[in-house]
Amino acid sequence: MISFIKTYHHHFEFKNSPVEPETFFKSKLRREDFQEKEKKIVSSRKETNPAMTAYECDVPSANMKKSDNDVGKLFAFYDNEKKEMQEKGVLNWRERTVGGRPYTYTDLKYNQESYKIKLFAQNLQSGDWIYESACGEGANLIATMEILKEQANITDLVAFGNDYQMEYVLQGNKILDHVIGVENKTWMYKGKLCQGDSSDLSFVPSSMFDLSFTGYLEPKPDPLRRFENKSLTLEEMIERNMDLCDSEEPSEQELAQKGQEEQEKWFSLWVKELIRITKPGKSIVIEEVDLPLCDNTTYKWGGVSREWWYEAPFQYDWDIDVNATAIHEYFHGNVYFVHMRRKM
Repeated sequence: MISFIKTYHHHFEFKNSPVEPETFFKSKLRREDFQEKEKKIVSSRKETNPAMTAYECDVPSANMKKSDNDVGKLFAFYDNEKKEMQEKGVLNWRERTVGGRPYTYTDLKYNQESYKIKLFAQNLQSGDWIYESACGEGANLIATMEILKEQANITDLVAFGNDYQMEYVLQGNKILDHVIGVENKTWMYKGKLCQGDSSDLSFVPSSMFDLSFTGYLEPKPDPLRRFENKSLTLEEMIERNMDLCDSEEPSEQELAQKGQEEQEKWFSLWVKELIRITKPGKSIVIEEVDLPLCDNTTYKWGGVSREWWYEAPFQYDWDIDVNATAIHEYFHGNVYFVHMRRKM
């Protein structure tokens, strides 16, 4: 339907079209009714919801500083998904792949249910503000709010987040407006979804959220800038880094070690920002953490060891209660989750 409308609706030509004119106009009017409903709900909430004015999004996309992990063709990994978002908008969004993952929103929600109840429900109450770093199109935020409503009767959560890619930010705002307005889930609220680098959330005030989280920590595919002048894909950069893991050459083993150290510094920037924007005594959750590239990694893109989370607070001066840190295992490979608590 969407591709047909894009091609023909300006000229109202129905030649060789599988859609009858009467059906076309009805669907067009119905969609406009939905859009008008969304606008009214969002407009009314702006007047009553203090979250809408909590802070302003940072500079426009064209002026944003390039992220340290934006190298080669890393973000080409998301091109197919962004194309589908552009073509289909919010149409059937729950049955499409989300956030660069190989599964749909419906699968994502099903996979997350048990640990969302365990890690989120115990640390949130109705009306709290939550923040997701690297939120993509908002699927994880929506899944979180739906699970907590359905399984723990926690409602009226206010969702905030950021993503580095503007296409995802725009889509996320549209989907949240659609879910609240058209799907009539008025027990969830949209705060701010902004474009931003997860390693630098300086536009977000400190100590603002009741729980902050990220669905993943996206590693640097080229931590030592070895491929800076080469236009390599994500897969190609990872393959060359993994070659170092298997090498018996001392110089290449040293490169692998230095690369992991840079990766850990990069991860710490993400985590430290999440800690900063969380209220004292409240929770920070890091989801789907993988092991280091040279240490039986599951997703084949790199991560950090479980032990690192107990050493990093001292090495990088994290403002957390180290005694509250807990590792939770996931059902997939060597992937795990981390729960932390900011100091009071």
